[in-house]
Amino acid sequence: MITVRGAITIENNTESEIIDATKTLLSEIISKNKIDTEDIVFIMFTATKDIDKAYPAVGARLLGITDASLICAQEMYVVGSLPKCIRVMLAANSNLSKSEIIHCYMENAKILRPDLAKPVYSVAIDGPTASGKSTLAKEVASRLNIAYADTGAMYRAIALYFKNKDIDLNSEEQVSAAVNNVLLTIKYENGNQLVYIDGEDVTDIIRSAEIAELSSQVAAIKEVRDKLTEFQRSLAVKQSIVMDGRDIGTLVLPDSTAKFFITASIDERAKRRCIDYEKKGIYSSFESVRKQIAQRDYQDSTREIAPLLKAEDAYEIDTTEMNFSQVAEKIIGIVNERLEHGKT
Repeated sequence: MITVRGAITIENNTESEIIDATKTLLSEIISKNKIDTEDIVFIMFTATKDIDKAYPAVGARLLGITDASLICAQEMYVVGSLPKCIRVMLAANSNLSKSEIIHCYMENAKILRPDLAKPVYSVAIDGPTASGKSTLAKEVASRLNIAYADTGAMYRAIALYFKNKDIDLNSEEQVSAAVNNVLLTIKYENGNQLVYIDGEDVTDIIRSAEIAELSSQVAAIKEVRDKLTEFQRSLAVKQSIVMDGRDIGTLVLPDSTAKFFITASIDERAKRRCIDYEKKGIYSSFESVRKQIAQRDYQDSTREIAPLLKAEDAYEIDTTEMNFSQVAEKIIGIVNERLEHGKT
């Protein structure tokens, strides 16, 4: 059995923030220590006295932790202690050794364990559609044990919002109003990025070919790019992260620790996209998918606002003749080399 500790702070003493923060912390602990929820024996939660709108244990139940014993207690008050802080002690059956356990301290709670602090760094992965960059970015983030941000999903989410609201993309007034009103939220559960629009989980809905095509048009709108660029940069300030897209290395995170530009032949990319669609029960002809990708390449490369470009200092990797593992290992090797030389 192992015991994992963690803590997280919240900004406001509200039911939603308490529950969301608890879920975020538990998901981080479970993901980083590769724990099955069925193996969790008990979790003890403590909270500072300025947190009283909800029991943190509710977050555990919402994550599907239904068999473990859950205990909630209020911390003893100490003058000068960290405010609005939730602490966790989780016990689970596991074969991890003591040295392999990863304790998780998030948000302002990081100051409680400076010995666990690591330099914040970022990895930028750019490339054309269907080049495999998102799958690679997620795998690289998992192996490096840092966060992953799929920026393409963010643009798709905005595209879905515009479609549902019947926004005229040629109307500056409608676009500006929509961009200011939409609430985009990114959450992580068990290492997976979830995308919410106005509180609704749209992670799966945004993967359709229709939304993919619309997102390219939406991404060419300056107001949208400005909003999402600011949002993406805010994610990278808080934590080490792998981010993929089309302008990460050139615009969003120009000072990344390492930058990569992933390419593949258009036929190879069309083949991969067809395979992805089939796995999701979506069937399109190779010719149709190839045509969509060619059109997307043209739109992304010729748009006036943040076109698809390779950063001058990016490593270009053509994956046409490479397997997934080879590419991931190459990227990780370069990142580790950059970190060893102190480039953060």
